[in-house]
Amino acid sequence: YFMDIADIFRQKPSMKLTLKGDKCELYRLNDEQYYHLSQDSLPIKDNFWALFRVQRHYQQENQDLTLPKMYVLLTFIAGETSKFYDDWKGSFCFPFLIRIKKKTQELNNHLFIISDWRGNLEFRFKRLIGENENYVGIERDIVRQPFESEFSREEIDYFIVYFYSYLVGYFEGIGKIPHDNFFKHIDSNLILYGSTNGQFWEKYYEEYDYYHQRLEELQLQYPN
Repeated sequence: YFMDIADIFRQKPSMKLTLKGDKCELYRLNDEQYYHLSQDSLPIKDNFWALFRVQRHYQQENQDLTLPKMYVLLTFIAGETSKFYDDWKGSFCFPFLIRIKKKTQELNNHLFIISDWRGNLEFRFKRLIGENENYVGIERDIVRQPFESEFSREEIDYFIVYFYSYLVGYFEGIGKIPHDNFFKHIDSNLILYGSTNGQFWEKYYEEYDYYHQRLEELQLQYPN
């Protein structure tokens, strides 16, 4: 995959951050790149609480990024959603390749995937398998602890908090920019969300019949 990565890094990064003095660039992956790189990657264990705490902080400040806000923001930054998501339990997926230029090394072997799952935002990481690393016969779906010498748990947690805060600030800048009306649905949890005439909305249903009726109305109102 090293040739693919070189090609990706020739693109303009979607986002540039600074993590404790280290330069960090995020490169949006198209579906072919994401599929290809995912085949040679190992999922890293999530720390749900790092994201939960920073979301809770911004909820209390009334600045949290709801699903429709996140969708509009990510589409603005990185283009249309990937097709690689479970369309029963989710509604979007935005995969990136991370490059972090540390003082001691350059890290360019982690994927970062922003997606939703049953109404919750998810930040997921995968570590690419190196050219000289032998993982033949090793189960690729086993979730692993972070590789501490490369992108440690502490660094990942810091990245999660910093990145979410970065997106909150980004949205403050583009939140008033006009965007098309849209809606998305998460069938597994009877959730509808979207934006109508510049107003973001999110609706959770308890009864399938009411949910399905409203879904059909929206599909007529906003034909894809």
